[in-house]
Amino acid sequence: MTETGMLEGRRILVVEDEVIISMWIAEILRNAGATVVGPAGSAAEARDLIERETIDCAVLDYKMPDGTTETVADSLACRGVPFVFATGYYRGSLGASHAGPYAWKRRSAKRNS
Repeated sequence: MTETGMLEGRRILVVEDEVIISMWIAEILRNAGATVVGPAGSAAEARDLIERETIDCAVLDYKMPDGTTETVADSLACRGVPFVFATGYYRGSLGASHAGPYAWKRRSAKRNS
């Protein structure tokens, strides 16, 4: 299997409120052969997609405009859908029930001009 097809046939939910980051994640997943579900820009939108779509796994930001994605993670876990948090928040910010897969995305420091 080639790198470009390693996710062939997988439907991956992307939950990220920063448009550029969600586009970047989606592009990476599509280049690997995945079908991207979303991206969802809020926890509510993500929960709606979980109810309507078939999802094989998910990439979740933690903090969203309407709260955190803990309820999204709960919905996925109840369905047996694996997920990973890809967030700028430290692991300690996540609830104890979501101490599984985690990727920290470093936030760039703002420059003073």
